[in-house]
Amino acid sequence: MSIDPSFLIPVGTQVVLQRPLRVPGTDESKLAGSVGEVVAAPDDNARPYLIRFVDGIELRVKFPELLVRRTDRAVEQTITPGPDVEPFVVYRVLVFLWGCSKLVGAKWMGVGYVRGSGPNS
Repeated sequence: MSIDPSFLIPVGTQVVLQRPLRVPGTDESKLAGSVGEVVAAPDDNARPYLIRFVDGIELRVKFPELLVRRTDRAVEQTITPGPDVEPFVVYRVLVFLWGCSKLVGAKWMGVGYVRGSGPNS
Protein backbone atom coordinates (compact mmCIF):
# COMPACT_ATOMS: atom_id res chain seq x y z
CA MET A 1 0.00 0.00 0.00
CA SER A 2 1.49 3.33 -1.02
CA ILE A 3 0.78 6.57 0.79
CA ASP A 4 -0.26 9.67 -1.13
CA PRO A 5 2.89 11.83 -1.28
CA SER A 6 0.82 14.91 -0.41
CA PHE A 7 -0.35 13.36 2.90
CA LEU A 8 0.92 15.28 5.93
CA ILE A 9 0.45 14.31 9.57
CA PRO A 10 -1.52 17.15 11.21
CA VAL A 11 -0.24 19.05 14.25
CA GLY A 12 -1.68 17.50 17.43
CA THR A 13 -1.66 13.92 16.07
CA GLN A 14 -0.12 11.28 18.32
CA VAL A 15 2.60 9.28 16.59
CA VAL A 16 4.81 6.27 17.40
CA LEU A 17 8.50 5.82 16.54
CA GLN A 18 9.20 2.89 14.23
CA ARG A 19 12.86 2.62 15.26
CA PRO A 20 15.05 3.90 18.11
CA LEU A 21 16.41 7.44 17.77
CA ARG A 22 19.31 9.02 19.62
CA VAL A 23 18.59 12.28 21.45
CA PRO A 24 21.16 14.79 20.11
CA GLY A 25 23.68 16.07 22.67
CA THR A 26 22.97 13.27 25.16
CA ASP A 27 23.60 9.56 25.69
CA GLU A 28 19.83 8.95 25.71
CA SER A 29 17.76 7.27 23.02
CA LYS A 30 14.05 7.15 22.34
CA LEU A 31 13.01 3.52 21.94
CA ALA A 32 10.97 2.18 19.05
CA GLY A 33 7.34 2.40 20.17
CA SER A 34 7.81 5.72 22.00
CA VAL A 35 4.70 7.90 21.73
CA GLY A 36 4.83 11.60 20.96
CA GLU A 37 2.71 14.40 19.54
CA VAL A 38 3.32 16.35 16.35
CA VAL A 39 3.97 19.98 17.40
CA ALA A 40 5.13 21.26 14.00
CA ALA A 41 4.50 19.78 10.56
CA PRO A 42 6.62 20.51 7.48
CA ASP A 43 5.31 21.72 4.11
CA ASP A 44 6.21 18.34 2.60
CA ASN A 45 7.44 14.94 3.79
CA ALA A 46 10.99 15.56 2.59
CA ARG A 47 11.48 17.60 5.77
CA PRO A 48 11.22 16.33 9.38
CA TYR A 49 8.33 16.77 11.82
CA LEU A 50 8.89 18.24 15.26
CA ILE A 51 7.69 15.64 17.79
CA ARG A 52 7.26 16.23 21.56
CA PHE A 53 7.42 13.10 23.69
CA VAL A 54 5.68 12.61 27.05
CA ASP A 55 8.89 13.41 28.95
CA GLY A 56 9.06 16.82 27.20
CA ILE A 57 11.93 15.99 24.85
CA GLU A 58 11.42 17.32 21.32
CA LEU A 59 13.05 15.70 18.28
CA ARG A 60 12.91 16.28 14.55
CA VAL A 61 11.78 13.01 12.98
CA LYS A 62 11.34 12.09 9.30
CA PHE A 63 8.01 10.79 8.01
CA PRO A 64 9.20 7.20 7.26
CA GLU A 65 10.26 6.83 10.92
CA LEU A 66 6.75 7.57 12.23
CA LEU A 67 3.45 5.73 12.50
CA VAL A 68 0.17 7.46 13.30
CA ARG A 69 -1.06 6.16 16.66
CA ARG A 70 -4.27 4.21 16.29
CA THR A 71 -7.25 5.40 18.30
CA ASP A 72 -9.59 2.41 18.02
CA ARG A 73 -10.59 1.65 21.60
CA ALA A 74 -13.32 -0.94 20.98
CA VAL A 75 -11.18 -3.65 22.60
CA GLU A 76 -11.16 -1.76 25.90
CA GLN A 77 -14.62 -3.11 26.65
CA THR A 78 -13.03 -6.51 27.41
CA ILE A 79 -11.16 -5.39 30.57
CA THR A 80 -12.36 -6.39 34.02
CA PRO A 81 -13.96 -3.96 36.47
CA GLY A 82 -11.69 -2.14 38.89
CA PRO A 83 -10.13 1.24 39.51
CA ASP A 84 -9.98 3.52 36.47
CA VAL A 85 -6.35 3.59 35.33
CA GLU A 86 -7.07 5.27 31.98
CA PRO A 87 -5.52 8.64 33.02
CA PHE A 88 -2.19 6.87 33.68
CA VAL A 89 -1.96 4.83 30.46
CA VAL A 90 0.35 6.35 27.84
CA TYR A 91 0.50 3.51 25.34
CA ARG A 92 -1.53 0.32 25.22
CA VAL A 93 -0.88 -2.86 23.26
CA LEU A 94 -2.94 -6.03 23.16
CA VAL A 95 -0.63 -9.04 22.96
CA PHE A 96 -2.02 -12.47 22.14
CA LEU A 97 -0.09 -15.52 23.27
CA TRP A 98 -0.50 -18.56 21.04
CA GLY A 99 0.23 -22.14 21.96
CA CYS A 100 -0.88 -25.46 20.51
CA SER A 101 -2.75 -23.56 17.77
CA LYS A 102 -5.12 -21.87 20.20
CA LEU A 103 -5.28 -18.62 22.12
CA VAL A 104 -4.01 -19.19 25.64
CA GLY A 105 -4.03 -15.67 27.00
CA ALA A 106 -4.02 -11.95 26.46
CA LYS A 107 -2.23 -9.22 28.31
CA TRP A 108 -2.83 -5.50 28.37
CA MET A 109 0.51 -3.68 28.57
CA GLY A 110 0.00 -0.64 30.76
CA VAL A 111 -3.23 -1.94 32.30
CA GLY A 112 -1.90 -5.18 33.80
CA TYR A 113 -4.77 -7.47 32.87
CA VAL A 114 -4.21 -11.11 32.00
CA ARG A 115 -7.28 -13.06 30.90
CA GLY A 116 -7.80 -16.14 33.00
CA SER A 117 -5.56 -15.06 35.87
CA GLY A 118 -7.72 -12.48 37.61
CA PRO A 119 -9.82 -12.85 40.74
CA ASN A 120 -12.96 -13.58 38.67
CA SER A 121 -11.43 -16.35 36.54
